[in-house]
Amino acid sequence: MYYATAVGLNTSVSYFLKDSLAIEGALRLAATADRIVSRLYSKHQANAREGDITWLGSRIDNLQIGGIPIHLELNLPLLNMIPTFEKAYTAFKDGGDFKNAAKDPFGAKHDLDIKDINGVFLCSIFKQITVEHKSDDIKPVGTHGLYVRGFGTVFFGELLVKHAEKTLTMLRFKLGSTTSGSGSGGGSKTNGQTWP
Repeated sequence: MYYATAVGLNTSVSYFLKDSLAIEGALRLAATADRIVSRLYSKHQANAREGDITWLGSRIDNLQIGGIPIHLELNLPLLNMIPTFEKAYTAFKDGGDFKNAAKDPFGAKHDLDIKDINGVFLCSIFKQITVEHKSDDIKPVGTHGLYVRGFGTVFFGELLVKHAEKTLTMLRFKLGSTTSGSGSGGGSKTNGQTWP
């Protein structure tokens, strides 16, 4: 089942927007999940350059790959650290947890520096992925992905942070076959900016 809602409210002081998506019985490929919830909430103060956006409530329930339970730990401190692009930029420049989450999200061993940032950050809302039973068929990829032999790579909780905008993709996969292929699901996008 698939549920989606978008609710907005405009007051003289601020603008609110909640974008929410839930998919039950969500995934039936190499992985299974009972529920995928992608939720973004934006509060934009009048005359502010960009709104504060949070992803509290987003989750993947009962995730398994090949019958092996996978545990995803939310990075809740990150939630409070980067409600806007401006704060994300400052947190990256200052080093620490956000820089560690965003400097090399795909594990390519090529750390981004502040001069490499071109108006966008990519990180995951998950701090840690734990495979309950070690298997040679499932290997970690970067900070938020798992390579599954015979299938490809699955990425979880990708958060794209731009000025006045956040996009959350709870699940994205890249097939590992010679013919290639990819897909994604459970996504939300919210905010923007006022004009002029």
